[in-house]
Amino acid sequence: MSLPPEIRDEIAGFLMNLQHRPSHSWSNVTHDDHFYHLLAKESPFRRFPRQEVGFEVSILLNLRLVCRDWHQTATVLLRQHCWWPLKFDYVPSLERALDLCLASDTRCSGIAKLDLTDIWDVLTARRAWEGQWLPDTENPHPKFTDRPQYKNGFLPREDGRQLQMHYDKTTEHRIMRGLFDNLGRIHGLSLAFPGAAYEEYPQPWAECYDSIALDEVAATVQYGLASAAFEHLVQLRLQIPCTRDMHRFTHTMLSEARGRLRHFDVCIVDETDDAGNSRIENTADWGDDVADGMASPGSIPASNLQSEFPNRAHQTHLWDFVASCANLESLSITATHYLDLDQLNWPRPSQSRGLRALSLDRVWTSIPSIIALLRPNLDAKGPAQLRFLYLQDVKVYAGGGNWSDLFAYLGSDCPDLALCVVKQLTYFSAHPNYESIPRIWEDYREVWSLRDEDVDKLRDLTRQLVRKAGGRGMYSDSMEAFFEEEEEDEKGEAI
Repeated sequence: MSLPPEIRDEIAGFLMNLQHRPSHSWSNVTHDDHFYHLLAKESPFRRFPRQEVGFEVSILLNLRLVCRDWHQTATVLLRQHCWWPLKFDYVPSLERALDLCLASDTRCSGIAKLDLTDIWDVLTARRAWEGQWLPDTENPHPKFTDRPQYKNGFLPREDGRQLQMHYDKTTEHRIMRGLFDNLGRIHGLSLAFPGAAYEEYPQPWAECYDSIALDEVAATVQYGLASAAFEHLVQLRLQIPCTRDMHRFTHTMLSEARGRLRHFDVCIVDETDDAGNSRIENTADWGDDVADGMASPGSIPASNLQSEFPNRAHQTHLWDFVASCANLESLSITATHYLDLDQLNWPRPSQSRGLRALSLDRVWTSIPSIIALLRPNLDAKGPAQLRFLYLQDVKVYAGGGNWSDLFAYLGSDCPDLALCVVKQLTYFSAHPNYESIPRIWEDYREVWSLRDEDVDKLRDLTRQLVRKAGGRGMYSDSMEAFFEEEEEDEKGEAI
């Protein structure tokens, strides 16, 4: 007996373990939580350690062998949810993918999202300083030495004679381009580079990126983006070393291709140099410039990219790219050195109802800049369409409004909002609501503010969303600490 497609989809859906992997993101949840099944299916933020759909690919591949109907159902699920990993430094991984495409009459019908990862050979050197690495009056030009280092990724090199400052990747790039030429329609592309490691004491050093290797990878990625397979790309997620790399990897994308993008996710991973590391700033031992993320004590050395292209000085590349993607429905930005959201001028179509999902991590902003991304245009038919909001370590400028203004807007003007998670929201030290964080490495709150209304409005919003979800047990565990604080406050008031 043939089952209707919707019944097959429901059965196959139970074979999938839709879950969140929250290094920054929504919640730890179980696979049988129906509410989070819906959220995970809707959420575009399925990326690196954030959120991904976990399931046994072999189950769906075997399901495709049952009959034509189940083949169709399993193929649709694979295309919707599976990011196919390509390990760049591991040639057999690339060769298997190319052989699969060449042997398939349907041009890999189940593949719609590519995840290019394990690009470890871009970190080839270690820069070590002789003594203090920061310049001063006595030592204006600190001496350092760049040496090739052992590889940390696939096939670690233990033979010192094999260490090089640049590795020939001609074979890898040739296979990748051949793969791009033979793929079917690709809807999602993910590119993940590693972050640079560093050491503060006893001798400061930082890993350095091979700029030639980065340019070579960028050229191959640009080749793929210009190929026929990527003419329908709607989701792009980049985990890149620094903000300048936005230009390196996207400057050849045509305006038509940018206009097709619906979901964009960028994560900056090089946290070396001043104020790029969250464990250094916002401590009571330092001044307001450190608390504001303007400077750090200077104990973390810089990689070669941060020395030449500091993240803040080159952040316009990131904001310009976002501004060129007028039809985005979801946007996620994770920074190391704080980036300035107020620099974004995002022109939207007249019928736009704002973003459906927004995630910001380590960003400076004003409240109107956040609301501008969510507010529908005057010609839009309907209210704001926001479904997901995640804010972590976001800092409001003096004169940039109050957090309570945002929470009030979310509660009154965003009827579709299902999940709002906030962590370590703060103000600049010059803001009248500024409250210092005594010990950044262990002190935690949703909002640090001297203004009670900020917490009150967040409490009202959270209660509203919990009711909409069907109860506290159906809402995000990421806000559990907030619930516990609220219960303690209520007990104190009762006493």
